[in-house]
Amino acid sequence: MTHPGRNITRWLFAAAMAAGLLVDCQFPGFVAAQEPVQPAKPPLDYTNTDNCILCHSDTAKMKDHADFIGIAPADLWSKLDKHGQSFLLLKDKSRELTNRILGFDLREAFADDEFASLSEDAKLADKVQTVQSCFRCHATWPKDAEHPTGKLTEPVEPLSRGVSCQACHGPAGSWSEAHSGKWWRRVSHEAKSKLGFLNVRDGVVRTKLCASCHVGSVAEGKFVKHQWYAAGHPPLPGFEYSAFAAQMPAHWKPLADKGDFAGRTAASPVVPDGKAERIVLRRRNIDIADADIKAHYREANFPAAKDDAPFANRPRTQEVTLSGVVVLKTYAGLAGDYAEEAAKGNKQFAWPEFALYDCVACHHELRRQDGLASRPKLSGPPGRPPMPRWTRALLGLSTERKPQIDDDLRALELAFTQRPFGDPQQIAAAALKLAPQLEGLCQEVGAAKFDEDRAAKSLAILLSSSATADVRDYASARQVAWAVQGLRQDQEGIPYGFGASLDPEQQQSQDRIAAFFRRDNRDELLLTLPARQENSVAEDLPKFLRAMGDFDPEWFAERLKAAKGK
Repeated sequence: MTHPGRNITRWLFAAAMAAGLLVDCQFPGFVAAQEPVQPAKPPLDYTNTDNCILCHSDTAKMKDHADFIGIAPADLWSKLDKHGQSFLLLKDKSRELTNRILGFDLREAFADDEFASLSEDAKLADKVQTVQSCFRCHATWPKDAEHPTGKLTEPVEPLSRGVSCQACHGPAGSWSEAHSGKWWRRVSHEAKSKLGFLNVRDGVVRTKLCASCHVGSVAEGKFVKHQWYAAGHPPLPGFEYSAFAAQMPAHWKPLADKGDFAGRTAASPVVPDGKAERIVLRRRNIDIADADIKAHYREANFPAAKDDAPFANRPRTQEVTLSGVVVLKTYAGLAGDYAEEAAKGNKQFAWPEFALYDCVACHHELRRQDGLASRPKLSGPPGRPPMPRWTRALLGLSTERKPQIDDDLRALELAFTQRPFGDPQQIAAAALKLAPQLEGLCQEVGAAKFDEDRAAKSLAILLSSSATADVRDYASARQVAWAVQGLRQDQEGIPYGFGASLDPEQQQSQDRIAAFFRRDNRDELLLTLPARQENSVAEDLPKFLRAMGDFDPEWFAERLKAAKGK
């Protein structure tokens, strides 16, 4: 006869095993041995962004991470940053302009009046493809991302979310649960990236991500054609990452401003290794191996660092320097990829594509000054538009670069002007040769030390005639002015990020830096971007064109001389 108590015990044991209770609590060692050592790679799936916003807007929930995050970033993003409204801009705020650019009504490409999914009607395939290309930058829908249903017309995230959290931080289905614990600080960035997490703490990764839209990428389907500009799409201005990020406004703090957070180094308070959490993750086919759990944050993110230098970097100095390399690399990749397709005879890549050239080379009416002295210097025969000058305006800050890069950059410039509108085959070949060198430079600059001495040297480069920028060009001058402001802010020790508390002396320094490139109390170069939700890029366009037309290169040169003496 079986004892009834034993039957109950066996039933409870079986029920507990089925529910996973013993996995997490009573017998973690026993069950861990049953877990797969190397689960299959998890799908890079998207989760509900509402969950991201809910948690990251709640100061109570953020309290446990206050030492690292310090603020409720999603609250700041939701209320001020316009990225989340990028699709609504197309659909509601600028619908008439959108339709003019597209050449048809936006609604025609959708299957419903709610604009939730694109039409599957084969007759509308071209319109759907055109609209979809807009969403590469105006929504969260990467070219390679596919909806879980497998339908190519279903966005991976609701379009109404615009450029959402997951557009920048990566599809969070596999890591959203994992990253909520402090142990996540000890996970190597290689392991995180396998789960779809984008390591935007890495300046190279972060700047490349932003430049893919703000400069363009053929490979990612992010390219504004001249045809769209002609129909009214606002021109993409020169992109300097640090200035754009600050004015978003930035919803994060750089490492230099975080202080000694838990798990930062061996000397900091220790954080858990996440053993229990990792067991739960393995049930979902998500594995973070023991080897990927490092002793502390520095080892996980800066394995080659021998000291705490990565935490002391002047953030803006690092950003403007990296931006100078990444922007040029992104543009060279864009031009090279487009030219390669055109050279193959791909009919979708007509040649020449005017969006690849320096706009002002043709639109001379934007420059009102008489005489050639005030015009940017020619990089080729008159009448042959060169590549945009501003894309290399800050390259001079990368003192790590080898002479070969400058030689190969000149070869790319020459390929653009050897004949009218250049030879696409030569442009593609020159860009291909330059790409690995610029990538290597990105990594070198990303790992470099950016201390007070580097900030001073960088400022001296910008203010001298040896800089690579031709400041007679409006867009290049703007790049330099943004960089000068950022370097000055670092030198004055002004905290980074939105809402940073400034003491009276810092506030005076901030006001002085902001006023330096103002003329008669006017923002002469339009350094203040139409950022934040209350401003409109389209409505700001007349101001932008007027600033280009009114730009006085002699005045700007005088301002640089004045800055040199300070």
